[in-house]
Amino acid sequence: MSQGLSVHSDELFRRKLYQAGERVLDVGCGFGDTTRLIAAQVTPSGEAIGVDCAQNFIDLATREAAEESIKNASFFVADVQCDDLGGPYDHVFSRFGTRELK
Repeated sequence: MSQGLSVHSDELFRRKLYQAGERVLDVGCGFGDTTRLIAAQVTPSGEAIGVDCAQNFIDLATREAAEESIKNASFFVADVQCDDLGGPYDHVFSRFGTRELK
């Protein structure tokens, strides 16, 4: 499923908008594939944080990041409309968002 939906975000990642050391929130991270891509762009000195409302997605994303030894990616469950998202962040990304926010 993630690969079939990647067309929505591939262009953004090609542009390499995220710099080393930045802290980026991935809203609606799902299985965490985009969060892991962000983690690679911000390098180990940065942090990619994925948030989703589905616990089973977060569990899988956490497990896969650990299996891939990605130490600068973390995940949590929250409702982005009303829960504390642990900011501040340098950027907020959403694969299905209409634009990248700063």
